[in-house]
Amino acid sequence: MPDPSEYELRLEAAKRGEKRYVGKPCLEHANAKRYTSNGACVECTRVRREGRHDEIRELLKRNAT
Repeated sequence: MPDPSEYELRLEAAKRGEKRYVGKPCLEHANAKRYTSNGACVECTRVRREGRHDEIRELLKRNAT
């Protein structure tokens, strides 16, 4: 039996009500955990979010002085 496709893995996770599933490994991270809602890599999302928070903090510091 062939391996299930990324779509099938995501669909099954959604049917079970899971927020995350293990799918195709990310190109940037060895992690294969992905969000069921959009298929995005959990680790990439975290890194991107932290980068935006750091950028906003820096802008607030500059404008506060």
